[in-house]
Amino acid sequence: MRIWKAFFNWCYQEDLLDVNPVSRLKSPKASKRITPSFTDEYVEKMLATCDFSMPKGFRDYIILLLLLDTGVRLSEIATLTIDNIQEGYIKVFGKGRREREIGLHPEMSKMLWMYIHKYRKPHDPEERALFIGRRGGMSRFGIEAIVKRIQKKAGLEHVKVTPHVFRHTHSKVYMENEGDLLKVSRELGHSSIQITKIYLEDFGSIEARKDHNTFTPLSSLHLKKQAKRKRREEGK
Repeated sequence: MRIWKAFFNWCYQEDLLDVNPVSRLKSPKASKRITPSFTDEYVEKMLATCDFSMPKGFRDYIILLLLLDTGVRLSEIATLTIDNIQEGYIKVFGKGRREREIGLHPEMSKMLWMYIHKYRKPHDPEERALFIGRRGGMSRFGIEAIVKRIQKKAGLEHVKVTPHVFRHTHSKVYMENEGDLLKVSRELGHSSIQITKIYLEDFGSIEARKDHNTFTPLSSLHLKKQAKRKRREEGK
């Protein structure tokens, strides 16, 4: 429709047509689709598939939690390095190479520390990528494959499971917990009014992450109990 309008408007302006045939043509409205989000049951099922006795199992567990806790994009989590992990927050480079800070739940910070110092064992000591596979730092396709594998193991083939759904779940739960829309918009890295519906002005991500721990989805999960249960099961 846009192409037709542009073409016929040009023809009319150039006097190639006496009448503009699209002057009264109305553009169709695109249908609005609701992006699904995960229930607590779905999240618990996915987390339960991760085997703590294997380094890659704990790595996958951390990937799921980080997606849920921060709402980062797939490209952002794939490019995280250990240098991006700070005390209580992470630094990411989003679209347009804009740097922002995203808060971490205290339990998430502890889990990340455990992963980096106990489970992350790169072949190359100089490797800086946070998440690594057999050949070094993981790509976005590698992380996407992990999510799909977990979806199948959790028996959630009937559910849409992608890194973006984790992002949507994060923002939805954040707002359900009475979080501030401007703050979650900054943490998510939204800069378009069409995405956030609110003009963000100069509200900084440093202020945004201060209330992170109160509103993150991880605040409703029993991570300590789950970790203890996993360790007991593995010790039998």
